[in-house]
Amino acid sequence: MRILVQRFSALGDIAILLPILQALKEEYPQHDFAFCSRPYLRPLAEGIGLRFFAADLQSKHKGFLGLKKLANEIFKDFQPDVVIDSHAVLRTQLLNKFYAFKGSKVYGIDKNRKGRKQFLETKNAEQFALKAISKIHLNTFKAAGLKSNFNRTSVNKAPFKLKADAEKWWQSKAGAINIGIAPGARHRSKQWPKEKFVQFLKAHQSSDYHFFLFGGPDEIPFLNEIGESADANFHLAAGLFPLDQEIALMAQNQIFISNDSSNMHLAAWSGTKVISLWGGTHPAAGFAPYNNLNNMLSLPDDALNCRPCSIYGSSTCSRGDWACLEDLSVQALNQKVAALLA
Repeated sequence: MRILVQRFSALGDIAILLPILQALKEEYPQHDFAFCSRPYLRPLAEGIGLRFFAADLQSKHKGFLGLKKLANEIFKDFQPDVVIDSHAVLRTQLLNKFYAFKGSKVYGIDKNRKGRKQFLETKNAEQFALKAISKIHLNTFKAAGLKSNFNRTSVNKAPFKLKADAEKWWQSKAGAINIGIAPGARHRSKQWPKEKFVQFLKAHQSSDYHFFLFGGPDEIPFLNEIGESADANFHLAAGLFPLDQEIALMAQNQIFISNDSSNMHLAAWSGTKVISLWGGTHPAAGFAPYNNLNNMLSLPDDALNCRPCSIYGSSTCSRGDWACLEDLSVQALNQKVAALLA
């Protein structure tokens, strides 16, 4: 059976999905799996043994005719028996119609929008916790006849290994204790204050500690400012290597610290210990990182009656002070790091 999975964004959501596909590929070696997504994700898909189809949604595959062209290209090369729509947005729903017309069986993810709305309205995250997004994906595959033993608390590591140039770079930078940090976030409600990251680095100025700062190329000035303000041993990992090599570099660190972001999920997949920092969003919304459920830091649920305020982090602060992040202390992070290094 030929199975096509499609998901175009966001990177964090794709980082949750790919380990599931990695497991399914191992559990069903008799089937052919393909993944359709943004071009930059090719190394990750092919690295876990998937056929990859690049969706150039800004040019070649833009608009109705572009999507039709994409569907025709995929059908010509792959002829999927089953299509798993793991995105469920207008683009993929239109593609689903093309595939169904050509004879593919299509299964789409249920995003439970009503449940997410109720989750935010209750302000009692633990009591009204949503189903993990990984479980929702697994239910979609199960409906297509692909039952899996995937367990989000014991996920297989990403298989990516350092290539020669990345290996050389790492060997020239690494110290006795290496800590990766991804201090950026797409939304303000996920962003632990820059000054707190600086304070954390200042508390670890020993020559034993080397910090590796991860993020997008557009975050390089922000990352440099954090490292230079702390006067710590830091190195920029942002923008140097393809995504598969970034994940392989994440795996070299004893600990990785991240906001609720795509880097949190990528680092969790790498197999390193991940400390995640949570503000306006909440793990009970279903997006907790794999393998690291005991390493999540946030204010107690009863500390603020406005949290969580968002599923994805796109909300503004009703209080105006971002207390969920401002009141999350550096001391709490220091203690968690010390415990994991012990």
